[in-house]
Amino acid sequence: MNPLGDPYSVVVRDVIPGKLENSILIMGFSQYSYLGPLVCDSLSMLLNMRQVGYLDSDDLRITATTYQGFVMPSVRIMLKRLESGDYDSILAISSWVELGIIDPVSKKIDPKSVLAYAHAIVDWIKEKEVDVVFAIDTVPSSVPKDITNVFYVATTREADEIASKLLKLSPFNGMFKGFYGALLNYGYERNVDLVLLLFPRSPEISLSSSVIRALHMIGDITRIEFPEDMLRKIEQDIVNAEETLTRQEKLRVRVEELRDFTLYR
Repeated sequence: MNPLGDPYSVVVRDVIPGKLENSILIMGFSQYSYLGPLVCDSLSMLLNMRQVGYLDSDDLRITATTYQGFVMPSVRIMLKRLESGDYDSILAISSWVELGIIDPVSKKIDPKSVLAYAHAIVDWIKEKEVDVVFAIDTVPSSVPKDITNVFYVATTREADEIASKLLKLSPFNGMFKGFYGALLNYGYERNVDLVLLLFPRSPEISLSSSVIRALHMIGDITRIEFPEDMLRKIEQDIVNAEETLTRQEKLRVRVEELRDFTLYR
């Protein structure tokens, strides 16, 4: 028997009472790289965030994620109530599992599954009244070594102003498919203030430096100061694991689902 009834059903299960007014959500998914999950895991450690929910689906029920020998949900929701800064709460949703992928080698996408994940997440954001959302990943393909910009895609005018005026990022022009395509489209449809941050990727840019850069950006947005000694430890831990992570990324044969129109012009 299907425990969820619908084979494409995705359920967000949480223990958060009520709404989350004046809150910010950071999302990290691994469509193009491991940057997003690394940033969310690092943020959770820096702020001592606690798990308050997870995503449930048939796909995820047959994928077990473990950490230090302990089983954890493949898509976790973390929360920290803040005593200082511009927001009352900060949340993180992240996963090292690529959502909606039928075959990890060919990167074939199941459209109904991808839509189910995107709709469940966006509907939950609207239900909880989260103020603003930042999703973090790298650009889909390697950039020229002189490109160091962080690019963005926004779903609303308000989100665009945050990215362009407050953070002074570069707008990205192109077309997305897969999970980000579904997330951006449904976020736009439901008027969610969502910014997809695309960090540059090249042999000259280390994954560890991009994680620290993203954490500093989150600190600037929220006005939270992270201890420098903890940031250095996080950077060193990622440096130690970077060779393995880079090798794993290269083993994932990519069928890029983005057409770049004017990115580097």
